[in-house]
Amino acid sequence: MKLRVGLIRESLPWREILAQEGVPAGVVDLNSLSPSEWSVLVVGQQPDGREREAVTTYLRAGGAVLGFSAHLSGICRVQCRSEGVKYLLPDEQDDFFDIGLLDVETRAEIPLGANILRTDANVHAAFAGRLGGGFAVLIPFDPASAMFDTRAATKAFSSVRDRLPAERVSMVGKNELRHLLRRSLEFLHHQRGFPYVHLWYYPRGLRSMFAFRVDTDGAPRHDIEDLCVLAGRYKVPASWFLDVKSHEDWIGWFGSLEHQEMAVHCYQHKAFKEYDEIVNDVTAALDRMKASGLTAGGYAAPFGIWRRETAKMVESLGFSYSSEFSYAYDTFPLHPYIEGILQQAPQVAVHPICIGSMMRVGYSPAQMMSYFDRIIERKLLRDEPLFFYHHPSHRCWDVIEHLFGVMGREGIEGISFEGFASWWERRQHVSFEAEVENSWATVRVGDSVDRSASEVWIEITRLGGRSSLTPLRAGSFELDALPARSTQISRIPSEDLHKTREFDPRAKFAAAYSALIRKLQ
Repeated sequence: MKLRVGLIRESLPWREILAQEGVPAGVVDLNSLSPSEWSVLVVGQQPDGREREAVTTYLRAGGAVLGFSAHLSGICRVQCRSEGVKYLLPDEQDDFFDIGLLDVETRAEIPLGANILRTDANVHAAFAGRLGGGFAVLIPFDPASAMFDTRAATKAFSSVRDRLPAERVSMVGKNELRHLLRRSLEFLHHQRGFPYVHLWYYPRGLRSMFAFRVDTDGAPRHDIEDLCVLAGRYKVPASWFLDVKSHEDWIGWFGSLEHQEMAVHCYQHKAFKEYDEIVNDVTAALDRMKASGLTAGGYAAPFGIWRRETAKMVESLGFSYSSEFSYAYDTFPLHPYIEGILQQAPQVAVHPICIGSMMRVGYSPAQMMSYFDRIIERKLLRDEPLFFYHHPSHRCWDVIEHLFGVMGREGIEGISFEGFASWWERRQHVSFEAEVENSWATVRVGDSVDRSASEVWIEITRLGGRSSLTPLRAGSFELDALPARSTQISRIPSEDLHKTREFDPRAKFAAAYSALIRKLQ
């Protein structure tokens, strides 16, 4: 039995989604579509007559299907009703329990018989289970369109305090959508009695990685030097996104920093809208950095504001990655999909709440530390990257030292943003195939993998929650002989996530004030 995901038609957005997860995938031949050749089938577009017949036959033979419910309407008696949906949340006891609040803000097509993921109106919106002789997960919106949605909105983030920190971020919760799609693929493999196999997210089987982004934003030199001392003490390879005009008289000093990445934030800290304005500003920053012997591979826009013009500038100036939380936050690198083209430079996402966000709502240093502790705990339980950012002028060195100390105590390895972007690109070029027969798995590896010294591992999960990590290498092995991953708990701590989307007039005022500041700068 081959463990691979089939697309009924070529789709660059779905290719990127599946590459982000690291599963073998390809376009099926409808003439020979078989459940033994394709463990899961993705219906990524509205199927034509021939495709509908092939999907129906595949399901009747025991296959498994993942897709937008509207695309599967009429197949195996699937029917839908239309309804506006703001967000989705799982029930604590179902198979999709570890998905957080998933913002979608869309007109949903809810399949009749929906049994998972409740809407803001507290009704189930998605389906997972038996369908037409096989199995299916039906999602009430188009996952590919949602993953590359470019809308932004101000959102509050869960905290133990009454006042919640907020930031303007991507409207669609792309990290929670990733978790939903990953869990769907895993669920469907397990329902068919097969293990789920994908490329692990970190090199050498590491449980996570820590990256620390610094947006210098006009900070005085003494604050920057204080942060450098802390980074050096804890051996943190920070990524410095320079507000070049603010440091122009001494910009060359940054070249003296060891094991630190230099990147571009801006020349003038303004949220330019036009393409030429953005290019001129970033070119001015690059020219002044180059004149002082500095190079930059990465870019992060002021205020985290992503625009299509921003992405085009990143491509035209040859940046290796970009980082704007108004496009994506908290998730793994993702290549934006614009006007039918996948961008070469990925978005390297960061957690959008920083010390400055918490200062705006009156958090004490102790409350900031508690907030970061809760975020870190949840991220480690969900295998997410620990990517945070800070502005030196906000200081709070005891909070930063606490954050660095937690990473040390947890044994989380540090990496620069550019380093992780480079690793991710290497990972995405790795190809492999997997088959399973009874309790044995066979792996074949593509030519792109250095078989003598590969950092790439795979994760294998099986029904019942057992998970194993092993280096990616060609050969056959017995699944029961693989050591199980050690986990702290099997369930994610519950949170009152509904509270984060309740109306708060204070938050509305704060958002309006932040928007005014952006316009005035």
